[in-house]
Amino acid sequence: MDPAAEVRSRIHSLRCWVLRRRALLRRLIVTFPGYPWEPSEGAQQRVSQLVACLASTLGGGLQRLDLKFTCYAPWSDLYIPLPDPGGPGGLQELVLRDVHLPAAPEALGNLAGSLTLLSISMCEGYAEQQEGLPGLAQALQRLTSLRRLELRHMLFDSVPASLTALSRLTALVLSKNFLTEAQLPEEGLSLAQLQLLDLSDCELWRVPPILQSFTALRTLLLGGNSLHAAEFPATLSALGDLAELALPRNRALGSVPEAVVHLSGLTKLDLCATGLHSVPAGPYLSTNLQELDLSRNTMLPASNASILAGASCLRRLSLAHTLPHDCRLPLAVASLQHLTCLDVGFVPAMKFPPGPYAASLRVLHADGLDVRADKLPLMPSLQTLVWRYGRKITLGEARMLLERAPALRTLGLDASLRITLPAERLLSAAGVAAGEYTPQDGAEPYDY
Repeated sequence: MDPAAEVRSRIHSLRCWVLRRRALLRRLIVTFPGYPWEPSEGAQQRVSQLVACLASTLGGGLQRLDLKFTCYAPWSDLYIPLPDPGGPGGLQELVLRDVHLPAAPEALGNLAGSLTLLSISMCEGYAEQQEGLPGLAQALQRLTSLRRLELRHMLFDSVPASLTALSRLTALVLSKNFLTEAQLPEEGLSLAQLQLLDLSDCELWRVPPILQSFTALRTLLLGGNSLHAAEFPATLSALGDLAELALPRNRALGSVPEAVVHLSGLTKLDLCATGLHSVPAGPYLSTNLQELDLSRNTMLPASNASILAGASCLRRLSLAHTLPHDCRLPLAVASLQHLTCLDVGFVPAMKFPPGPYAASLRVLHADGLDVRADKLPLMPSLQTLVWRYGRKITLGEARMLLERAPALRTLGLDASLRITLPAERLLSAAGVAAGEYTPQDGAEPYDY
């Protein structure tokens, strides 16, 4: 059998297999072959035929389609399944990752009544060769059922005005776009149900004033920009429902913006690597605040931590790369009664006093800590200790760890696994898994 006939035979067999299970299949995830197995032109064509065949076979019964392009593959509208004529439903979620799109797919128009999530992430190198995505504004105008829209690496210089037609939108992600020159429109963008807005890594130097009109906003992500505290509109404090605000890697921020200080409903605030010189007291540090990240702010004096006494319900706190190397854990932190996760990484000579925090703590990140285990307070609820780049764990250290943290189940170490074999055996017998630690999100928290 010649190669072409064999491919057709295999595609036919797969189509028959899918047809028998069509009523059960609701999601299709395809990753196009990439480096170092990037296919030839003929292989690309066969993969494209296969994807188109699957889309056609599943038709309107498919609810989610996720295509990830790890190499160049010409786009085809045949990848998008058409709704069954007169049939119920239709594709609800469409995700295109690292795609080479010359224009917005015309097939989107067939999904106007069903599509609730659209995510398009252009291949970064490909996006640099063209300006925006032709036809996008017209396509969005018809997708009035959308509730979540994600557009990344579009390199458009203005946000499509057709967003005004998406009145049901609850989440808008525009991260990794260049929006320096043309911000969100100053007015006329009515998104009354918008709860999440992501403008991370957009090279913004000011906060678009229109944000104050998104009164239902609960999550605002502005990390990785060039924002200055003075460029935050005071009216931003009117967002009374805002619960999560992320401003990491805005290195020129310098201080907590006045508008942020008055956001009393915040439950999560990320100020990592923002060049802070001080953290003022204010309504934002209320009993509502549960997560606070002040890591990588080396100019922040340890004495400033006293203001954390107002955030008495904090559950997660990060001070990594912030406190002096020989610092004593601030009294305001030691007094927190509900703290479950504390990150004090790379404070080698940190002194841990006893206090209410020790009783509630379940996760402790102490990378680079160079103190003996017997210097730790009793932490009866501690289950995870991340102790990379620290002292070598000997048998004596392991015994002391088990005394100080009897509930310990995970000991995270760096790749060198600085632990003796007797210590590892003792910990294993006690039900503690000691090994190389990898952050859950796959990202190293100290690299920015």
